[in-house]
Amino acid sequence: MIKYEILELDVVNSKMSVKYTRDEGEEYITDVPLPPSMKFNEVAIHHNARNYSKDAVDYWDNRIALEDFELKENSGYIKRNVFDDYPEFNKFNETVVEKIEETEDTIYHRYEVIEINEQQLATNVRTQRDMLLFNTDLLVVSDRNPSPEILEYRQKLRDITKQEGFPHSVIFPTLPE
Repeated sequence: MIKYEILELDVVNSKMSVKYTRDEGEEYITDVPLPPSMKFNEVAIHHNARNYSKDAVDYWDNRIALEDFELKENSGYIKRNVFDDYPEFNKFNETVVEKIEETEDTIYHRYEVIEINEQQLATNVRTQRDMLLFNTDLLVVSDRNPSPEILEYRQKLRDITKQEGFPHSVIFPTLPE
């Protein structure tokens, strides 16, 4: 059986120090990420501590192999990184791909704007449409009396996939006032 003890909560760095102890008395201390702030509570903290016990087991299981290991070199060089300016692009129908080129002493990070495929473009249009529909959902709930303009606007949004030129050339309707 493994026992764990939370030694320290470091909210600033989103981690906690946890000590794991086996029945034989062997200990392993490590940093474990804290749960996301929206799930930050005692149950979630203990859940993370329990889930990371596998790291301690891996350490104990592999420690014997590490004891026989001898490091031949203890230093190295880091290549200089050169980054191109990140390009402007239309997030709706384009994406950016990073191209990495490496020389003897430098790593170059170059960016290329490429058009997304038709399936992804259609997904982007539908996502935008769904967001616009969501933004007006409260205007059409059953206890409201929505204006005909709002109903027409929402119908135009639902029909956006029927527009000629979809998904490449789409005109979104304007929200009425």
